Amino acid sequence: MALVENTLFGVDDKVKRAIQNMRATEYQNPCLKFSGGKDSQCIYHLAKEAGIDFRAQYDLTTVDPPELVDFIRTYYPDVVINRPKITMWRLIVKKRMPPTRLIRYCCDAFKEQGCPNHNLIITGVRWKESKRRSKRGMWETCQAHKGSEFFNPIIDWDESDVWEYLNGNNIPHCSLYDEGWKRIGCIGCPMANTKIREKEFARYPKYKDAYIRSFDRMLKAIKDYKGANWQASTKWKTAEDVFHWFMYGAEKDYKRIPEGELFKGDYYEQYYRESEAWLYQQSGT
Repeated sequence: MALVENTLFGVDDKVKRAIQNMRATEYQNPCLKFSGGKDSQCIYHLAKEAGIDFRAQYDLTTVDPPELVDFIRTYYPDVVINRPKITMWRLIVKKRMPPTRLIRYCCDAFKEQGCPNHNLIITGVRWKESKRRSKRGMWETCQAHKGSEFFNPIIDWDESDVWEYLNGNNIPHCSLYDEGWKRIGCIGCPMANTKIREKEFARYPKYKDAYIRSFDRMLKAIKDYKGANWQASTKWKTAEDVFHWFMYGAEKDYKRIPEGELFKGDYYEQYYRESEAWLYQQSGT
């Protein structure tokens, strides 16, 4: 794939097309979700080329790679850093459960709060990123963000298109990419595979320690909630037990959820409620 291609319908210039689509959003008060990764860099600079007014927002999660935050502050000082009302460490204790692929309460708390007072949210979602995202559209609405529309201007771009655009315009990128990182996001994110998470915790051991300390406080919260016999109802005895399950056991557990038990009725509410109840039962919380 390339940014400029000859098709049966003529020349397709992806950059020009994206810029034209960007200009069509000018009067919709757009907010651009900026992660500091290559895809969000791409849409940021396309919006600049389009000459539209927009707010660029980075949602801090408190488990962000330090290099990424430094990169954003250095090269994108106009990006608004949205600080959460609660840290990951306190959120884990509050939920009495580690975040998992099914129970992604951290995404809801840190990344899915939208942009208040903005009618349009621009993202760097691409079809080629995952099977789930391959079903997304260029223009979308979302029940969780009533009143807002989503616009994904590079949804049909390949990864090579993104790099061609950035490198062709001499746009600096986060140094983690140069060290072989393919995905730049929250440290320890359960959506990443085990090898990536092991690599992250090897690089950032203080974050591993922070997770373990948080899991220790979480167990105390479970004890307060369950009472004197709390250990009889959970397989987690220590914070290290929780961390091991968080790294290696969670995926095995949620794969045992009976097929067909998810995705009934409303997507979010039913999906979250059934998966949460099942996993809480397994962990004894």
